[in-house]
Amino acid sequence: MSPVIRQLAKKHKLSSKGRDKPPIDVKDLAKVVETTISTTEKKFGHGRHHIELALFLQLAGLTTNRPQAILDLRY
Repeated sequence: MSPVIRQLAKKHKLSSKGRDKPPIDVKDLAKVVETTISTTEKKFGHGRHHIELALFLQLAGLTTNRPQAILDLRY
């Protein structure tokens, strides 16, 4: 842990222990994908990047319970 983060954690009485992170819900994932595709605030270099990002988000969301699953994907 970096000294700055350690100092902030001590100042705000934060624990350095990790916690379980719940997987994203399908409804939440749908909102994230919808926002990503329809947003005009973020610029993408090419139009297909919107669609690619939506695909990657869905793949990541489907494999949250099995983190190794994305790494095991092969062409």
